[in-house]
Formats: sequence, C-alpha cells, structure tokens
Amino acid sequence: MALLAATVVGLLLVDRVLLTPYWNRKEKLETEKNLLLDRWRQLQKLRSREKEFATEWNALIKSGFNADEASAAVTVLSAVRDWAQSSTLSLASLKPERGRPQGALKEVSFQISGSGPMKSITAFLWHLENASFPLRITELRLASRNEGSDDLSLQVRVTTLCQAPSVKQSPLPPVKKVEAEE
Repeated sequence: MALLAATVVGLLLVDRVLLTPYWNRKEKLETEKNLLLDRWRQLQKLRSREKEFATEWNALIKSGFNADEASAAVTVLSAVRDWAQSSTLSLASLKPERGRPQGALKEVSFQISGSGPMKSITAFLWHLENASFPLRITELRLASRNEGSDDLSLQVRVTTLCQAPSVKQSPLPPVKKVEAEE
C-alpha cells in the first residue's frame, strides 16, 4: 500500500513539475505560431498587391492629386476659371478657404459665385462633376436673378484633396512617381 501511495505521489509530482508546464508551454507556443503565421500571410498578401498600389498611386498623381494646399488651390482655381470661360458663365467670385485635415489628407474648400443662363450653368456644373482631379461639390445654391427670365445666379462650394503636412511620418508616401516592379 505504501508503495502504491508513493507511486501515485511520484506520478502527481512528475505531472505537476514536468508534464503540465510542458503542455501549457506547448499550447502557448502553438497560439503564438498561429498568430505569426496569420500576420505573415497578411503581409504576403499586401506585398503581392504592391504593384497594384503603385499603379493606383501613379494614376492618382497623374489625375491631379496635389502634394500641398498651394498646388491644389492653383489647380482648382485655374480649372474653375477655364470652365467658367468655356461654359460662358459670368464668374463673380472664386474664394479659396483654409483647408482642414482629414486624416493623412487635407480637404481644401472653394466658394464659387457666378451667373448666367441655364445652359451655361449646366455646362459649368458638368465640368465640376467630371473633373480629372479629386473635386466634390458640397453645397449648391441656384436662384433666379430676374423673375421669368433665363438669368440665374449660382453659388457652389467645392472641395479637393491634397496631402496633409506630415508631422513626423505620414502614412502616405510623398507625391512622386512610383516605379512598379515588372
């Protein structure tokens, strides 16, 4: 009986000192291994899409995405003036407003006022909606200047995007052409 009790106590001691810590450590390592494998798969997937991202980034830059607020303002101001002239809209005012941060980007607003016939206003709005660079109409007011005539006034607020100045490190790379790997 004493031998049986000593054997049971010995087995419990071996279980507590050797086997249980071994199995706990093995489970912990398996969990860590699975987490690392999942992370590695995510990184591999991202790496495989690097060429696609480079192509999209280059297309965004070619479409008129600007690196800073000043170049974004110049792009919008010159385009709006050209569109107003081509659509025969009489441009009364065109005011840029201070940009506000939107994460890694900055949203720059412009207040546009003008007047003209419905044909001119629709052509001007078509140009705004089909701009080759990021441009969004956020506010639009249309009113008749003279009752019963085709003389309308237009007030529209548009916004565009540019890179926000980086504090330490921007999540977006600087605006430059990225060479895609072949």
